[in-house]
Amino acid sequence: MDHPTSSTPLLPQNAFIHPPPGDSSFSRSPCPGLNALANHGIIPRDGRRISILQFVRAMRDVYNFSWVLAFVLALVGVLACGNGWSVNLHDLARHNIIEHDDSIAHDNSTLDAFYAPVQPDRSLIDQFLQLSPRPYLTLHDFVTARARRDTASSQPLSKVHARVAYGEAVLAFLVLSVQDKPKPGDVGERMVPKSFLEEWFWEEKFPHGWARPYRTIGFWQVYRESNKFRDMVITMRGLDG
Repeated sequence: MDHPTSSTPLLPQNAFIHPPPGDSSFSRSPCPGLNALANHGIIPRDGRRISILQFVRAMRDVYNFSWVLAFVLALVGVLACGNGWSVNLHDLARHNIIEHDDSIAHDNSTLDAFYAPVQPDRSLIDQFLQLSPRPYLTLHDFVTARARRDTASSQPLSKVHARVAYGEAVLAFLVLSVQDKPKPGDVGERMVPKSFLEEWFWEEKFPHGWARPYRTIGFWQVYRESNKFRDMVITMRGLDG
């Protein structure tokens, strides 16, 4: 597998520090990408009072999101869950605002809970990683994971939260995937090493050997890929049914 060389060195340069268990002074979200930014000190390590500009800079610098994509994601998060100017990461866990049930890596909220779990669920992550005997997962495996969570759900996600779920999966795949080139000149298939997924979802850190995506990830690219992902999930659910 070959990962295109980034215009920046392998990330991160900042030391990884995971919040001590039970330390409420650290604020964390259900999003491994944002938690990794805080755990590496790209955004404030305590995860508190993070501004739109801080989010945009971090997503641009680390994940190579376009200005538009980074701004839209930051703006929605701060307006929906913050005070209009900034947000604590844990506020993004407010149930059924942006966060939703049937996550690939987090357990569902308990009945009438105001906040969703922010601690990754080991059993769900294991189920995800065990979708393939190979040392990596493909986009098809991501679709399978999403379809299985949808099928097992007692209550379907709303259209808005389904869109969020598809977008989350697509963003994770675009950020973490590498190119497989089995033969010289072969384009190969994009895939995500399981080691990347383990460190990303469970440890909430930037995976060892991972590099900033070489190509900028744009808003309309994510929108189009999310639509394709949705169609693949619906098709798979129909086949399973």
